[in-house]
Amino acid sequence: MPYSICEHCAFETQDPAKRICEYCRSELLLKCPFCGKTIEKERTIYCGHCGEKLKISIVPIQ
Repeated sequence: MPYSICEHCAFETQDPAKRICEYCRSELLLKCPFCGKTIEKERTIYCGHCGEKLKISIVPIQ
């Protein structure tokens, strides 16, 4: 079953009705923005088809 992920906070769900992240209210990724394939793996950082990064890395300023 495909996953939907939040590229900002890493929230994941398999609920097809969810379109908005429960935590940060960002739009969930339903497909890879680079190749258009569905996201098939849980806790993934890179697309399993094209290898592009699906999540934005945010490093806080110290």
